[in-house]
Amino acid sequence: KEKEKENGYIQGIHDMIANTSHSCPNGCSASGTCNTMTGKCSCNSGTSGIDCSIGAEITNCHLNCSGSGVCVDNECHCSLGYNGFGCEEISLPCKNWCSGKGICVDGKCN
Repeated sequence: KEKEKENGYIQGIHDMIANTSHSCPNGCSASGTCNTMTGKCSCNSGTSGIDCSIGAEITNCHLNCSGSGVCVDNECHCSLGYNGFGCEEISLPCKNWCSGKGICVDGKCN
């Protein structure tokens, strides 16, 4: 009985640790992906360090363009399929991209 109690206690601690979410140092400096199971960053190409800050370009762009665009002169230039001040919004493609006769916003030509 004592061994069963000990095993149950150990299993409870193991379950608690396994279900714990960890944050990463400095949110990986917006230059990597956080593994919430380990609390470690997986850095984007060209960056390194425990928080991916080495080699990371410091910008004044909103949300650092959310990893879905590039910052040029403190302004986000979003990748295809993203829009918003900080490229944080997913945009739906328009048929033939509005054939050059409008702007595609949320899947509709304007």
